[in-house]
Amino acid sequence: MSDRLAFLTVFDEPSTMARRKRASAQQPATTGGRAYLLDISYFIFRAYHALPEMRTSEGLPTNAVRGVASMLEAMIREDSPEYLVAVFDPVGGSFRDQVFPDYKANRGEPDEDIKVQFPLVERLIDAMAIPRAVAKGYEADDVIATLARRFAEAGHEVTIVSGDKDLMQCVDERVVMFDPMRKKHFGPAEVEERFGVGPQAVADVLGIMGDSSDNLPGVRGVGAKGASALMAHFGSVEAMLERSAEIEELDVRGAKSLRRKIEEGREDAVKFKDLATVRNEVALDLELEDLRLGQPEESELVAFFEELEMKTLVTRGG
Repeated sequence: MSDRLAFLTVFDEPSTMARRKRASAQQPATTGGRAYLLDISYFIFRAYHALPEMRTSEGLPTNAVRGVASMLEAMIREDSPEYLVAVFDPVGGSFRDQVFPDYKANRGEPDEDIKVQFPLVERLIDAMAIPRAVAKGYEADDVIATLARRFAEAGHEVTIVSGDKDLMQCVDERVVMFDPMRKKHFGPAEVEERFGVGPQAVADVLGIMGDSSDNLPGVRGVGAKGASALMAHFGSVEAMLERSAEIEELDVRGAKSLRRKIEEGREDAVKFKDLATVRNEVALDLELEDLRLGQPEESELVAFFEELEMKTLVTRGG
């Protein structure tokens, strides 16, 4: 990515924010706007690992902030979202850590250089007047899943902005997932292409095959192909366990052995499906209007970037 980031366009003349203000004044209020739900941890980690090391003269790392700024500006400029929320993971982990102490244990502690940038990204988002959300005891995925269900049921279109495969469970006729790194949208057909089943069975497949990124081992000896074949036939872990004798009749290699593995690992199948399932009924005091994208003050953004010595981001500003 060039050092001269796309966020520079925010301070062009006429500026992106000025255009947004004019567009907002020209367009009547609507009740059917699309809601964009942002998985901010995904943005931060992707930016941190994609960009080279960058520091202020005092040694403060800034590459994650710079990358997130670029991605947010590009999305706002290209999609002109009316409703937008940045969703964060809570401090202290989630209920999954209590249920399964080894949950995500393989990841270890994040680098100190990325940890110090999380509050800076929060400041960036506030300066851009983007609403943010977090729920104690629940991951960002659960908050996103809850808002996606709530708004879709109310008749709104929803775009989940993330590359996290767990969130593919949320996809339906009104909810799509967009991976900004791969520039790819996932609807029900794309999810089925990825997992061999529709969104409703993604957690079942993950529960059986496991998920190395979350340190979920799944059922011992059953891989992705076996898990997909099982769920394509049964539709759910529960139905599979009730009718496990049918596994031997499936046109899959080693069907008899597969049945034995499933029956021996039935408790693991149930437990890991539950851990892989995103919760979509988190108690959240948020309505669609709370997500309306605000109008930031350019002076605040300029001051923020000057503080972080991101000169290319303010060169053409005020």
